Amino acid sequence: MNDKFIRLLLVSAFALAASVTNSFAHSPWVTLQGGHYLIKRPNDGDSFHVSVEGHEYIFRLYFVDAPETSAEFRDRVEEQAKYFVVTVDQVLEVGDLAKQFTREKLTEPFLVRTCWEDAGGRSRMQRFYAFVQTRTGDLGEQLVENGLARSHPATAKPEGLTSAAAEWQKLIALEQKARREKVGGWGANENRMTIRAQQPESEKGTDPFDKFFHPSGEAPLPVAAATPGEFRTSRVIAL
Repeated sequence: MNDKFIRLLLVSAFALAASVTNSFAHSPWVTLQGGHYLIKRPNDGDSFHVSVEGHEYIFRLYFVDAPETSAEFRDRVEEQAKYFVVTVDQVLEVGDLAKQFTREKLTEPFLVRTCWEDAGGRSRMQRFYAFVQTRTGDLGEQLVENGLARSHPATAKPEGLTSAAAEWQKLIALEQKARREKVGGWGANENRMTIRAQQPESEKGTDPFDKFFHPSGEAPLPVAAATPGEFRTSRVIAL
């Protein structure tokens, strides 16, 4: 196989990848129902593999950042430790707790809302930003309120979410609540790392995604309840 042919194959591959990425970048919002958590080594609190009707995806939560579970990226881990005012070893422990928390919350089928915005990552599979709704509420909010993640609005810019700032403000309030209660990473220095939020606001079964598209009280689009192994896709149009 000569060099010219190899270069042609590489150019074709990059063109195809760019085409796929661009097609996702302009996709409408969809709701994937009946998601199942896949146990994979790279999973952590805010990024994980999901199966929906036999299709595997990697999703990264919007607006939150959970600590790393290994010290591979030392600069990033040290920055997270500084943010939570803990040691590197402690912040890695918080990362492990966040991973366990997410796995626990996703033991039952859940909803994924995504517009296929690219979330980067090191995997060969493309990773996408998403909101994940569990039986008891929004996963990102639950992580933040329990001190297992921080609010991080710079992670992405959701297409069409004109009132996304309201969710960011809620996450900031939940983070402040976690600080006051000294739970998760905020309680690491007082042996409260495994203590969870008191009277959690994030676990009332509310769906923050609805208010993004129905900010004036309009009725949300009906979504049928999912059963294990079930898959439905609903397009959600911004008003």
